[in-house]
Amino acid sequence: MKRLKFTFLLLAAVFLLAAAFTYPVVLNPSKIVFGYSGDNFGNIWYFWWQKYALTHHLKSSYTAFYNAPVGQKIGSSVEEIIWMLPGSILTDLLNEVLAFNILIFLGFILSFFSMYLLTYYLTRRRDASFLTGIIYAFAPYHYWQASSHLSLSFTFWLPVFVLSLFYFDRNRNLKSAVFLAASFLFTLYTTFYYGYFAALTAIAFFVYKGILDFRKYINLKTFSMLLISALLVGLGSWPLLKGLVAPQTAEDNTGIALAFNRQLDELVGLSARPWDYLIYPPNQAVFGRFNKEIYDFIQSKGSDFKVRSAYLPERVIFLGLVNVFLAAAAVFFLFRRNKYVPITFFLATAAFVVSLPPYFPIHGLNFYTPSYFLYRFFPFIRVYARLGVLVLLFVSLLSGLAAANLLQRISNRYFRVLTFFILVFLVLFEFWPSPSAYTDLRRIPPVYKWLINQPGNPIVAEYPKEFDLQSGLIFQRVHEKELFNMPSSDTRYKIWDEVENLADPKAAAVLKEQGISYVIYHLTDLTPNPYDDYRFFRFAKAPTLTLETQIEMAGFKPVSRFPEAIVYEVL
Repeated sequence: MKRLKFTFLLLAAVFLLAAAFTYPVVLNPSKIVFGYSGDNFGNIWYFWWQKYALTHHLKSSYTAFYNAPVGQKIGSSVEEIIWMLPGSILTDLLNEVLAFNILIFLGFILSFFSMYLLTYYLTRRRDASFLTGIIYAFAPYHYWQASSHLSLSFTFWLPVFVLSLFYFDRNRNLKSAVFLAASFLFTLYTTFYYGYFAALTAIAFFVYKGILDFRKYINLKTFSMLLISALLVGLGSWPLLKGLVAPQTAEDNTGIALAFNRQLDELVGLSARPWDYLIYPPNQAVFGRFNKEIYDFIQSKGSDFKVRSAYLPERVIFLGLVNVFLAAAAVFFLFRRNKYVPITFFLATAAFVVSLPPYFPIHGLNFYTPSYFLYRFFPFIRVYARLGVLVLLFVSLLSGLAAANLLQRISNRYFRVLTFFILVFLVLFEFWPSPSAYTDLRRIPPVYKWLINQPGNPIVAEYPKEFDLQSGLIFQRVHEKELFNMPSSDTRYKIWDEVENLADPKAAAVLKEQGISYVIYHLTDLTPNPYDDYRFFRFAKAPTLTLETQIEMAGFKPVSRFPEAIVYEVL
């Protein structure tokens, strides 16, 4: 009963923190989305489409709702089934926006509990485990990835996998081998990135153990258990990995075929810089205002990639100064006294080094880092800055080991509790977001209300060319009309060269040929993201009288005007 009460209080505390960090989503989670336009809006649309296809007896693997009139193939692979399946089920029971927000909440809550369990397994202290759970679950990396990438917000399987490594090291029996394989597969099927990171962690872990605990690992029993675990992983991951083994058929796996052709420059631009781990994110309540000034200052010191960090949200991997201080204390004071500190420090260092750019040119010579060589084997992995989640995990674990030692040494109960709350307060202060990242969908733009009432199934083209397709899809759930717009990676995207300029008579002819009935000419950003560097290109300026005349003469008839858009009929 006492343990149940403690678990309930723990859950309540984390839920309240998650509600506070994502506020005001909790006020109306069916209409207010956590985060901004981007991949997350695509995820919401995906949930909606799966339900729509089911209720209308359509194949969910293909949609005519965008990239019309050709349509678009919808990936049906199992590569991220850990969040796709629950999202689809919740959408069937509730609605797609609420389903998405529930998954985001679960990401925070489960990340806390998985890190709590890992720390508790090593320290047997609830206070230190609570602290590391808070650090890991509410760190800026998790917050910013959750606002942009639902799959990457599911960080909770990584601590479980690390726990399985320590559990295997302690037991080396069949149960631990199965646990190791299962935790890896759950991580892999959450997102391939985290599965890849887990594999790198396992290699580093067992290399370290194999060298320092040679006799413990070089024996038939341990080898047999590792072999069983590897076989289970191989069998369980084959549905996903077969596309990598035979890349000619990988186009059946979402995004993998194109990913094989990624260039080294992408890896250079999307790797971490050392200072990224120490710079407050731009939405931190107090120090976030200095984020841009600091990055501008660093970039002014050079003209190449060495001083240029990745774009948002990828460069947000701030660890927290309190977290770093506690981790440093663990290394300096407990390295020889706590057997978990050396290996945790090794894994943190390894993750940090691999997260860096693939090479550094110094005085005309290139010095290569591990990511350069990994790229040769895995060119489809390009955002090594995301290894910041592993650096966060292991630095947080070091902090937990330091906090456990510190709190254990404080004999006075009241002083110990006071110290614990001060540490939690300082961590939350460093991570507290202001303003929160959310998009309010309670107001439907009048132009889409107009579109709802148009008879038949007209195809609509949303302008300008740089209009955010994801914003169009989030409102398509309301008007249910097909969109001409397509992803910029699609081969048909080049058609925009012919239709971008509405004053060109050729544009109307091409659009008419494509079956387009209306053009929505956006004058405002429907789903503004204050951190989107391209936000001012998502909409166009109101046309002048001269341009208006040219557009009409080119074959477009204005049929309705709204504060945020002009609707033209294609004649």
